[in-house]
Amino acid sequence: MKKATLTLVTALLVGTGPAESKDFPLQFKTLNAQEAMMFPGYGAYGQLQLAKPSSVSKEPRATSSRPLYGELRAVSSDRAVAFRLDESGGTGQGYDTLIVDSNNNGDLTDDAAIKRAAPTTGRVSSPSYDQGSFTVPSLSQVGGNKLVYYAEMFVYRTALANDRTLSSTSTYLGYLRLKAGWYMETTVSLNGVQQRVGLVDGDANGQLGDTWKPRMTKTISGESWYFSMADCFLQEKDGSGSFSRSILNDSSMPFNQVLYLGTQPYRAALTADSKTLLVELWNSPLTEVQMQPQGDQVRSVTLARESTPGQWELMQANAANGRLQLPPGNYRVYQTTLTGKAADGEIMVSAYLRSVKPALAVEAGKPAVLNCGGPLEVKVTAAKTIGIPTSTDGERTVQKAEPILRIGASVEGNAGEVYSSFYKMKDKTVDRPPKPTFAVMDGGKVIASGNLEYG
Repeated sequence: MKKATLTLVTALLVGTGPAESKDFPLQFKTLNAQEAMMFPGYGAYGQLQLAKPSSVSKEPRATSSRPLYGELRAVSSDRAVAFRLDESGGTGQGYDTLIVDSNNNGDLTDDAAIKRAAPTTGRVSSPSYDQGSFTVPSLSQVGGNKLVYYAEMFVYRTALANDRTLSSTSTYLGYLRLKAGWYMETTVSLNGVQQRVGLVDGDANGQLGDTWKPRMTKTISGESWYFSMADCFLQEKDGSGSFSRSILNDSSMPFNQVLYLGTQPYRAALTADSKTLLVELWNSPLTEVQMQPQGDQVRSVTLARESTPGQWELMQANAANGRLQLPPGNYRVYQTTLTGKAADGEIMVSAYLRSVKPALAVEAGKPAVLNCGGPLEVKVTAAKTIGIPTSTDGERTVQKAEPILRIGASVEGNAGEVYSSFYKMKDKTVDRPPKPTFAVMDGGKVIASGNLEYG
């Protein structure tokens, strides 16, 4: 598919006038376990293991002959918090007791033994796995409020029942994930805009204000990156009275000093005591950046912004009619969401750009174009490989393996972003569009056909 030629346009210098600023007191709000797991942020994660972490120097006697250990790690820091899962009913009766080294002193005897919460709705266990949750109080406070977290446990019973796999340190036994059972919120009323705004401890480290930072990986084709989830802003966008999370209207965005209310960027800062959110209209000139070549399809774009030389943070900017208002700085596209009309509804697609591309320098009063979005190009690859011969009675047969044709496809935008999420929307109902089909031709004759999977 041939791509359209891009044409530079002149950026418009947007005068902000005198900066209007205001302090907005934050209110402490709590969540139940189910709400916490649905809220944005990945939380802190720990993989289960039989070996006790070296950070644990003392512990109470375990009832189970196979207590499970791990260390909870937040993506925003290197700090690890040790924990232990035990079976109060004895080995094989189910893990129902959790001890978290809350004071991080290596001694589990001075920490509370937390009992697993009673199941609410749905199936929480099976012959192959065990699942449950714990309410974990924290020693930390935010805004003078005591914090609470919820731990989600997932244990693979099948792996624990196999003595041979347990002898291997690489056997995956399950995980424990910690998420915040609280958030802060306020209503921002500024410059004619009124918006309910929340803040979430997305990395479950007991504090607010952590920005999303990149992790770099070197590949054969160059450098790639991804941003680990940290704290999040929330916005009520649909008038529902709640911070909804849906395909149609996700209320979350990365925490950053640049906060968009509608299409206008504001400067946001959290006070040291986390009791107040300071918001002001961006008080330096903005540049209007046009997205090309089909920018009117761009619903939102998540950008990496160079906050200080060599340091990149993630922010979300809202588009209108293919244009963005951006503060001067260096930017890279990280994620895009496009919408388009279909005969029987609307199509929404989203993409990530993992490869590290040259930055777009946005300067006040200078031309700026951001390449992203459509027209989208479908890139198809096909490779023939030799299948692995079968085995009989443990001996490999000598019969010739049949060749396998492996077909792959990717959908790419103008910045090189790869689209992997596709949705069809009609009357607020969200569904997947039909899977794309393919046909293998030989001299005009179809010799094979099928469907391609998304993702």
